[in-house]
Amino acid sequence: MALELSGVLLDVRKLDGGCWWKLRMENGQLVGDPVEAPAEDDPAILIVPSGEGFVRQLEREREPHLTELRRDDLPDAERNRITSLIEGTAAAKKLVRGWQNLVLRGKAMPWSEAEAIKVLSTRECRNVLNFCLDASSNRQAMLAREEAQATGNS
Repeated sequence: MALELSGVLLDVRKLDGGCWWKLRMENGQLVGDPVEAPAEDDPAILIVPSGEGFVRQLEREREPHLTELRRDDLPDAERNRITSLIEGTAAAKKLVRGWQNLVLRGKAMPWSEAEAIKVLSTRECRNVLNFCLDASSNRQAMLAREEAQATGNS
């Protein structure tokens, strides 16, 4: 008996261009659902799957901090600050491709890579970074949808 693999094919457009995640708060947690395209007023973030580019960017961001991170006497708070800086900067450069309708402390955050670095690299925004990291590893969101599913005939 043959195994039909079409149900697990990845959508190359999503692999290269990313997948939109419609965001919401649920019980104090940032959660999201993958969508083809968010409505104009939806809070949403565009995330590409993590891969070799992200791993290499992490290495580049970690390089200037290696000596400090290897110190045994480095306080945990400082180690966590540096780790957030490294991971947040790498995610902003390689995983997050855009966002819309996000507000921080009452101020709208227009999308730019520089703004993403500023937000994702801070310890206080670690929950946002964690969402991005989790979403970037969600291969289910990258699956190609059959024509019947896309038109609602499934």
